[in-house]
Amino acid sequence: MGKSSLKDQFDRLPGRLLITDTDSKAVYANLAVEKSTGYVLGEIIGKKPGQLWGGKMDRDFYDRMWQILVEEKRPFSGKVENKKKNGTAYSDNLFIAPIKDENGVTRYYAQIHPEFQSESDEEIFRNEFENETMEQGKNGGLLRWMYEKLQKKEKGKENILEQADQSKDLVSIFSESFVQPIEKLFTRRYEDAALVQEAQRDVTKFSILYEKYYVLIREYFFRRLSNDVETAEDLTQEVFARALRYLPQFHLANASYYTYLLRIAHNLLVNYYRKHATASFSLTPSKMDDISDFFREPEMQSIKRLLGGLTEKEKSIMLMKYEDGLKVKEIAAKVGKTENAIKLILSRTRKKIKLKIG
Repeated sequence: MGKSSLKDQFDRLPGRLLITDTDSKAVYANLAVEKSTGYVLGEIIGKKPGQLWGGKMDRDFYDRMWQILVEEKRPFSGKVENKKKNGTAYSDNLFIAPIKDENGVTRYYAQIHPEFQSESDEEIFRNEFENETMEQGKNGGLLRWMYEKLQKKEKGKENILEQADQSKDLVSIFSESFVQPIEKLFTRRYEDAALVQEAQRDVTKFSILYEKYYVLIREYFFRRLSNDVETAEDLTQEVFARALRYLPQFHLANASYYTYLLRIAHNLLVNYYRKHATASFSLTPSKMDDISDFFREPEMQSIKRLLGGLTEKEKSIMLMKYEDGLKVKEIAAKVGKTENAIKLILSRTRKKIKLKIG
C-alpha cells in the first residue's frame, strides 16, 4: 500500500487546520474543522469563517487582528466567541499565521488549532506559535511542527516530509498538497458558477448548460424508467424547462448545477410514479450510488433523514461516502477497517435505505 498524501494525513488529525486565501475564503479544511463547527466541507469551501461560525466579535477585535496579519505580517492569537451550525455558542482560541512566499508576500492564512489535553499544553503552544510560524524556509520545519502539534499523541508519527519536496517553499507545498486537491474536488461547482452567471446575463448562453448536462439527465431517467426512451426524453425536457424558468432567481450555493438539475429530476420522477401507481419505483443498491450529489445539496434533507434508522457506524460511513465524497480506500483508512469491510457495510446500509424507501 502506498503512503498517504500530505492532505490525507492532515485530514485525519484531531487538531484543526483551516487554510484561507488572502480574501479570507476557505480553500482547505480538515475533518476536525467540520466536527468542531458542524459545517461540512462543501459548505465551508469558498466561504469566510465570519459568514459561518465566526464574526461574533466587535469591530476593534477584527481591526487589531488584520493590522497584525496584513500590515505587520505577523501571526495573530486571541480568544473569540463563535457559533456552531446548530446555533450553539462557544468560546475558542484563534491562532492564525500568514503563509508567505519567498518574497515575503502573503499568499494564504493558516488557522492552526491543536486539541489541547491540558492548560499547560495550550500555554506551551501559545508560547511557541509566533516563533515557529515566523520561520517559513524550505526545510519543512513549520510543516513538521504543525503536524506534530495537531496530533493528539506524540508517538507513532509519520515522517510527513517524505511526501513533500523539501526544496519548495511553504506556499508551493500548501498550494500543491492542500489547495489544488480541493479545487479539483469542487471544479464542477466553480465552472458552473461562471456558466450560470453568464446565462443570467444572456439567456441564450443557457444552451451551454443544456448541452453540458442533457445526456446525464436523460440517462438518469432512462435507467429508472425501464429504458422508456420517450418518457425519459419528455421528463428531461421538463427539467431544463423548469431550470430555465427559474434561472433569474437561481443562486448556486454548495453544489454543482448538475446537483440542482438532479433535484428537479428526482422530484419529477417521484411525481411521475405517483401518477402511474401500477409502476414499481425503487432505488436498487446499484442505483444508490447516484445519490452522492444529493447528499452534497444542503436542501436535500429528505435523503439525509433516511439515515435516521441506521447505526452510528453506518451513518458515519454513508456520510463519508456520499456527503464527503471519499473513496472506499479513504474511508477504510479513516475508520481503521479493510476496504472489503467498508464495501460490505455500504452494501448492507444501502439495502436498509432501499427497504425504508419502500
